[in-house]
Amino acid sequence: MRGSVCRSIRILTLVLAAASLLASPARAFTTLDAAYGTPWDAENPRTAAMGSVGAALYQGAGNLVSNPAMLAYMDGRILVELNGGFLQANEDRYQPLYNSFDSYVTDTVIASNRNSYGQLQGGVLFSLSREHAMSFGIGVFDRYIFDYDYSEEIRDPSPFVDTRDAVIQLRQYHIEGRLRSITAGWGMEVIPRLSLGLSVNYYLGKLQHRVATSTTPTYENTFLSDPGPAAFDHDLDGWSVALGLEGRVSDRLDLGVNFESGFTVEGAITSMDSTIGTWVPYDREETVLAVGGEDVKIKYPSTLRAGMTFHPRNQLKTTFSFDLVRRFWEGVSSDSYRTAAFGGGYTLRDTWDVRVGLEHVFYNKVPARFGFRYLENYADPESQRSIFSAGTGWSTAGLTLEATVQYHRQTTRQDYLFDRTLEWTDRPPDVPDDGLSKVEDGTVTLLLGVSRRF
Repeated sequence: MRGSVCRSIRILTLVLAAASLLASPARAFTTLDAAYGTPWDAENPRTAAMGSVGAALYQGAGNLVSNPAMLAYMDGRILVELNGGFLQANEDRYQPLYNSFDSYVTDTVIASNRNSYGQLQGGVLFSLSREHAMSFGIGVFDRYIFDYDYSEEIRDPSPFVDTRDAVIQLRQYHIEGRLRSITAGWGMEVIPRLSLGLSVNYYLGKLQHRVATSTTPTYENTFLSDPGPAAFDHDLDGWSVALGLEGRVSDRLDLGVNFESGFTVEGAITSMDSTIGTWVPYDREETVLAVGGEDVKIKYPSTLRAGMTFHPRNQLKTTFSFDLVRRFWEGVSSDSYRTAAFGGGYTLRDTWDVRVGLEHVFYNKVPARFGFRYLENYADPESQRSIFSAGTGWSTAGLTLEATVQYHRQTTRQDYLFDRTLEWTDRPPDVPDDGLSKVEDGTVTLLLGVSRRF
């Protein structure tokens, strides 16, 4: 029996490691996050369904990230988790439309992008003692999502030519990659009702930035503003540590806190084109100079997370949890950075991330989970993201299956990704409004998970 269990553990562990390394990337949500990535914080479907809470709530392998102190309350000897997801990212960009009297009429769509992608992560937990509440775990998690795809068509705006609305140029902006962590953590109940945890994170990732423009043959001799292609790759790795604490104030109330140190990832930048200096997102002189040479360092902020979980006196099990997360971006750097090929600079700011989750378990032991998350953007003081989530789970054949749906919504004002001024050899230039573009982001995510206890 023991040999069979050990073989099952080895097989599940190998499948988890291979799947985590080979998974296709999930996608970022906005070009505002092009330099540092979008914080993901959805370690498994249960966590995501409850608004990504976990500082004072046991969430399986997800506590390796949210609060390793909660690992002390692991149920069973061994827990293996594998989580995957599908993401539909929709982005619409608008430009103000004026009539012949220069009066504003409405916002008109200049680009509409629809992309679908996949995501995979997971972890393994081990109980270290039968007499004491103490566990160890390791997992692979997406931490900051960079990937983003954008394309637009530039068409002939002149009403005085037969080629009006003909495609002048195709423009594409592409970022691929994510910053993952291989996280190992330990949690133990040091005294009754008080637990301590420690985790170590090894961050790694490879980013690919691409900008390409393609002018149609008809306009090659008349359309002048063509910056040409640009590309570079950036390998990243670095380390951080996190310390967690959790206390059970009473049978109804739990409190938890977790602090992760700031960290630095570094790696070489490989440029495929000499025009990299015109649009590299890290707006630092040493970045451009380091192309093909020494490593470039990127700093990330320290993170403080505090949470509480309340267990109401109810006939059916109900759990209410609340987390408050503070990321200290202002301490990362005083420099600004560019958000896109021709974007402007933004000063980083500290951000609040408010998370609320509720779980109610029915008589048949099927849970209903709901969550809400309000996330500020570190690059734009007027940008916030609202995330609504719902999920459930059930057990069968020794497995626990879980499913969660998330909806992300954000509206911002951003710089145009490409210069939209059209210059001609045979007529006056066409210069659009020089203000900001209205950007509406909507993302629907389906997360599925399977876990087993031994």
